Amino acid sequence: MKGQTRSHVKQEPKVNLSHEFSTAANLGVITKKWYAGIQQCIQDAGLETKINAGVEGAASLLMPAALVANLIKIEGLPADRDLRVLLLGDDPVPVMDRGVWLGSVADLAGVQSVTCYCTCDKELESNLFDVAKDLGMAESPRTSVEAAQSQSWDLAVWIHPAIEAGEHDGFASAMPLLHAAGVPVYACMYNELDALIQSHGLNPHGLEFSWLDSPIATARLTRVSVNKYGYSTSEAGIEGGWGAVLTKLQPASVTSSPEDWKAIKVAMSLFRLEGSVSSTWSFAEVVGGVAFNKYQPVGLIGNMAVDPVTGLLISECVNTKVLKVVGHLWTEALSTRPATAFELVPWAARIKLSFNAEITRETKKRIESIELLEVGLSDGLYEAGIALARGYERMGTTDSKAKAAAIYKRVGDRHPMGAYAVAHDMLAQGDTPNAMGMLRKAVDAGYVPAMTDMAALVLDKNVEEANSLLILAMNRGDAEAAFRLGEMLIKGGLYDAALDCLRTAWSKGHVDALNAAHWVCTEMLKAGLGKSGKLKRELKEIQFAISKRTRLENAVQIDAK
Repeated sequence: MKGQTRSHVKQEPKVNLSHEFSTAANLGVITKKWYAGIQQCIQDAGLETKINAGVEGAASLLMPAALVANLIKIEGLPADRDLRVLLLGDDPVPVMDRGVWLGSVADLAGVQSVTCYCTCDKELESNLFDVAKDLGMAESPRTSVEAAQSQSWDLAVWIHPAIEAGEHDGFASAMPLLHAAGVPVYACMYNELDALIQSHGLNPHGLEFSWLDSPIATARLTRVSVNKYGYSTSEAGIEGGWGAVLTKLQPASVTSSPEDWKAIKVAMSLFRLEGSVSSTWSFAEVVGGVAFNKYQPVGLIGNMAVDPVTGLLISECVNTKVLKVVGHLWTEALSTRPATAFELVPWAARIKLSFNAEITRETKKRIESIELLEVGLSDGLYEAGIALARGYERMGTTDSKAKAAAIYKRVGDRHPMGAYAVAHDMLAQGDTPNAMGMLRKAVDAGYVPAMTDMAALVLDKNVEEANSLLILAMNRGDAEAAFRLGEMLIKGGLYDAALDCLRTAWSKGHVDALNAAHWVCTEMLKAGLGKSGKLKRELKEIQFAISKRTRLENAVQIDAK
């Protein structure tokens, strides 16, 4: 034993923190006094126990108590009696060291007494647990979600629900009963997207996790719902951190469909299997500081953003941090993009699946991902089929490519990208008539790559249609269409117009367009065509783009080594 035995301590320590809790800007201020108080208690008790944790480490132990105390004050619960608080979920942070640190809730909230009952049965110990035992600190009692439903509670808090994972159905089923009993129920989430997803999960129960200042249907997250006592010792919480966003259980203000929930569950499960915990950009927010060829992309799920005007999908290169085009939305998807963040979630989930780049390489997770997507496809979620086919394509083996082709054929024209893939498979097999018919379905759906490819196929027979399709695709942001249109203009001797099209293409990273533009400028200057000043400026920008691309390619090669 590092210090005196537990029986030598007559009562556990009390550190009055109510003043600091009411005035502190963040968890760091409170933790410093709490940490100093624990050290003083050790000294007063004559213990020799050593503390092997700094303020940063201590903050993670105090933040569950700070969360509960904050909600007690928000709810305005009475201070003159023992309060019974139910902590739902399987998050182990509140029960760290058997929940002894939850004993600080009353000191923080400035109330007589608080007893926290936890449903999580995990056992985790910090390097301060010996201190807690030597000071005789009481453990928090455990309960089950089933037993909790027949008891009375002053407050219930669901710690980081994950309804979409399919493992929290018992907790979700308890929500209507607790709400009907008049128990104020709160939940903490990692970020706004997380809160929106959990509200979709509760929708079948007629409930939602509302923001603290407004319903979730039409409003966005504001500072009112940000937990300033989340895990941060220098700021007012961290979005994406533990307990970052606060919500309250309320009747649903909007209706979600079972089909929407299916798409969300599959997309978010795949997202987690990829090892992702947060998106590159804030969900439903215009990407700050980005003017990608005059577009204003809006953040979606994962490393993806969409230009709401053209439907151009953009991601950020992990190595170079340069934005790149990863796809185009078809007309229906673009025109039905929802206006509210809540409705945007299932829409973004379908886009995430349709343009998922690959399946994780980790064997166990790859198997889980394939099973997940196969089940989704069997349930009629064709976006899951597209994700699975694209994943097989990326594997690159003969067998995986055959599997991809079979899945695309199964999806067919039920999804524009399915029709597009099947059309190309038919072309490869020499079945041009049927290929043209299937490709036409993708064109009619407004799928931009199909427009560009159709233009190439009909060019010899119908120049007018080819030109029209290329212009339409170029205006929707397709670099390949702009390049091909530039080539047509070069052949027609319209060099200035060709340079405009080629610029549109190379500014989006089209290498062939960059090289073609360099050649056109050089040849025009040699022949004395056009305005030399304008051509020299154009050539200078082209040369800069070439050198920039070379630097980026070198950087990627170095990172790959």
